[in-house]
Amino acid sequence: MEKHVYEQLIKPRPYLWWWVSDKHKLSENAVVEGALANGDMEDIELLFQLFGRQRVKEIFLNQVRKTRHNYRAQTVNFFQKVFAQDE
Repeated sequence: MEKHVYEQLIKPRPYLWWWVSDKHKLSENAVVEGALANGDMEDIELLFQLFGRQRVKEIFLNQVRKTRHNYRAQTVNFFQKVFAQDE
């Protein structure tokens, strides 16, 4: 994980990835999943600033296309509507 992402998003919000013991090793996919699934709007805005809205959208849509993912149905519905506005 890039140092600035860790310092600005992950370190101050360890509760978003409560199940991970070594948060330095989070992948881009895990960071997006944790923030979208567990974060509030402030966390999501910071995620968009750090990764870019388009990159977050790509990661999210790839994750929810799979048979298994860790998002609640309401979360998937909400972000599908949010990202549909980009088109």
